[in-house]
Amino acid sequence: MQHRDLIPVRMLVQYRFCPRNAYLESVSQEWASNREVAEGKAVHKRVDREPSRKEDLSEAGTHRSVMMSSSRLGIIGKIDLMEITTAENQEVPDNRPVAVPVEYKRGRPRNPTESQHLVQIGAQMMILEENGYRVKEGILYYAGAKKRVTVELTPEIRDLVTDTVERVRELMSMDRPPEPLIHDPRCFKCSLAPLCLPDELNFLKSQDEKVRRLAPLRDNAVPLYVQEQGARVSVRDGRVIVRDRDGNERVRARLMDVSHVALFGGVQITSQALQRLASEEIPVIFYSYGGWFRALATNTFGSNILLKLAQYRSYHDDEARLLAARAIVSMKLHNSRQLLMRNRCTESEVVERLKIYEQDARKAESLEELLGIEGNGAREYFRGLASLLAEHGSRFDFKSRNRRPPRDPVNAVLSFGYALLLKDILVAVRTVGLEEGVGLYHEVRPGRPAMALDLMEEFRALIVDSVALYLFDSGQLGEDDFVFGPQSCGLNASGRKKVISAYEHRVDTAVRHPVFGYRLSYRRVFELQARLFARYLLGEMDEYVPFRIR
Repeated sequence: MQHRDLIPVRMLVQYRFCPRNAYLESVSQEWASNREVAEGKAVHKRVDREPSRKEDLSEAGTHRSVMMSSSRLGIIGKIDLMEITTAENQEVPDNRPVAVPVEYKRGRPRNPTESQHLVQIGAQMMILEENGYRVKEGILYYAGAKKRVTVELTPEIRDLVTDTVERVRELMSMDRPPEPLIHDPRCFKCSLAPLCLPDELNFLKSQDEKVRRLAPLRDNAVPLYVQEQGARVSVRDGRVIVRDRDGNERVRARLMDVSHVALFGGVQITSQALQRLASEEIPVIFYSYGGWFRALATNTFGSNILLKLAQYRSYHDDEARLLAARAIVSMKLHNSRQLLMRNRCTESEVVERLKIYEQDARKAESLEELLGIEGNGAREYFRGLASLLAEHGSRFDFKSRNRRPPRDPVNAVLSFGYALLLKDILVAVRTVGLEEGVGLYHEVRPGRPAMALDLMEEFRALIVDSVALYLFDSGQLGEDDFVFGPQSCGLNASGRKKVISAYEHRVDTAVRHPVFGYRLSYRRVFELQARLFARYLLGEMDEYVPFRIR
């Protein structure tokens, strides 16, 4: 059996903990960390090292981090610690060395007979047995209690291992994850709960259980923006360091506190920093000096090929595309209308027309019809936005949306804000594993992040337009924050700094999810919505449910 066909022992453990967990992590390649995972890694540091090539694994003594496989069972795994006793010390005719595998566990043995622990130590014992060792028992060592629990290699343990291997092989042949657990306490300790969305999916199907918030309210890490031209970004001793053109240190931040790095114009970053940031799954976003989105550098996280295949199938499925596009456009129009109403727009005709366009979008029979409805709705909406700005005493004239390039300060702020929003949505899309170039509403074009553009539609008014209204209404932006050309207008460094500050405050704001009822920051909402879209593509939801404000 080839190495790539072997099932990792950790997948047997995952299956016994939760079959969906095993599928998401080992088949879909979706992964996340939490406190339990971090504590488990810390416990394994004592034994997590590769043995020397010259090390004789038949000699008496203790051997650490031993990788072995079983061709008969078709499994492979790393044994934390292996205690060997040579046959000369045993009063038995069998000349094979005696091996006792020791598996390190965090915490305490609340239930030492848990099947996921037993299947792991059992698999290790059977692997050692096949590799020429005599095995009678294994040890589960619980670091929290400093206690060793002995597990004998009984027929029941053998049956548990072989049965789990068969079940896992069946799991690997499935084209979508198994059904999520229903209000199971295990979800609270599962690092994949924010990816799995067990309560959310079950609620959308039945709506008879309260949805628990299994993800944090907001991320502790925040973006790092670097605008100063000639600045240089490096990474040293686990910290991101920003120096100005003269070599003076301007910023020093721990890697764990940085969610992504955004660079504007002529800011340099070392190749070593790029590699380290990629290894820590911290994206680097490149903008032009004027704030136009240029590129996103990441590692290969989000390499869920099964999700991408489902996305490609949906793109070629006219019914699936139309269903998703209706939801996207109708919610964009709804949220735009709600923003005008919340700010007491006096253009009642605009509000009424937007309501009609929203209803029309839900019944559209083609993508072409949706494009027309969205275009009409956008014109009405920006007419209402212009009225709001005028009513709030904006010093800048704004009549309609224009771009490439924007020709007035309001459009300059909107364009820059949409570039910031696109960056955050694109990071969410990459994190989830979606293919950013294949959308269901926006047409596929070279270099166009169509999927990110799809998902940002429902947030344009809620985030960017709301920020623009606040900045102009409060008078924070003046003429000295802009650069004016003959037919163009853009933000300068001070203007961008003000917009970035207001934007970050907005996306860090906690909001109650209209469907699930729990609170989380808008930036967390971006990822949640991307994951819901992924579950729709995989067939786990009948329709995509966009984010809707009331």
